[in-house]
Amino acid sequence: MFANLYRLFSRYVWLLVLAAVVVLYMLGAGIARYLGAPFDWGVYWLGKMWVVSFHLGVYLLTRYFDLQLAVEKMGKKLFDLLPYRSGLLLGSASFMTVAASLTVLLISSGRLTPPTFTTLIIGVLGGVFYATPPVQLASRGYGELTIAVLLSNILPLFAFLLQFGEFHRVLAMATFPITLLLLALTLIFDLPHYATRVKYQKSTLAVRMGWENAMIAHNILVLGAFLLVGLAAIFGFPSFATFPALLPLPLGLLQVWYVARIANGAKPNWNALSLSAVALVGFMAYVMNFAFWTH
Repeated sequence: MFANLYRLFSRYVWLLVLAAVVVLYMLGAGIARYLGAPFDWGVYWLGKMWVVSFHLGVYLLTRYFDLQLAVEKMGKKLFDLLPYRSGLLLGSASFMTVAASLTVLLISSGRLTPPTFTTLIIGVLGGVFYATPPVQLASRGYGELTIAVLLSNILPLFAFLLQFGEFHRVLAMATFPITLLLLALTLIFDLPHYATRVKYQKSTLAVRMGWENAMIAHNILVLGAFLLVGLAAIFGFPSFATFPALLPLPLGLLQVWYVARIANGAKPNWNALSLSAVALVGFMAYVMNFAFWTH
């Protein structure tokens, strides 16, 4: 069962990212609603359609430029991939056009204040730099960090600012633990393919860090996420969100223990570990959403 679910996740990882886009956008909007912002459902849905369209456009653009990945997965020569690449570029352009049209509607709504527009620009530049040469962070070992920050910080901030208009520390307290868990998840997803990445000189965060350092970093990130939740409670994070956010702690500790065993030479079960990492991020994001949307 674990193997089948893992293969499903690996094949459709972009759907996991899309789900994260939707859930983390909801988190930013939910916090704004909790803080008493005059909530506009029309703007909420415009913003959500924008982030979904932009995500799909960046995803297809990343695949367009990632020729090596296409060759490895499809087993075809480069000239055989030309129609495939053309379709990717056309699809990306289509989604980006939708995002541009939605931007016009957001501007006309009057909710794109200078902080909100700045956040939108940061998100756009981050997505473009992630996917396209000459920067192409996705293939330079910084793609995982870029995605984690864009998803768990910039995206909820955009949703929050659309409703609230200015920054609030509660948002940072809610999102930074998720950032650390997302980074830990990307390391877990990458470690099973570490030898292949090194062989083909494909730079990822785990490859840049090294095998042992990546496992140590994973454990620090998971423990750090729950430490941030505890520190946030001391500095005024609402208790109705703090206690639910600590519920996944046993799963996080189990994950840390298992990775430490792998580092000491135990045979890894990457399927179970990857599913555990996905569940950890999903659980944290869900309880945060539930807490703020119900208060």
